[in-house]
Amino acid sequence: MFKNLMDELQVIKKMSVTSICNQLGISRQTYYNWIEGSHIPTFKNVIGLAECFSDDLPEQQKIAEKIWIAIFHTMIEGTNNGK
Repeated sequence: MFKNLMDELQVIKKMSVTSICNQLGISRQTYYNWIEGSHIPTFKNVIGLAECFSDDLPEQQKIAEKIWIAIFHTMIEGTNNGK
């Protein structure tokens, strides 16, 4: 679910994984670890992701909330799949 949300936001905002990683100061490997659910972004990184996708504070808050929900679902899916 987190991967789907990130893919959707990237398409809507026309951003690449590289540009997101550069803005957050993280490696592509870190980003992909989040996507596959093997690691969880920190609170600071979730806020940074929301800031990547919007300059509007209320919209950033909505995006951050969607990200947390998607991370939670990804973690549950991983647990149910034996990860």
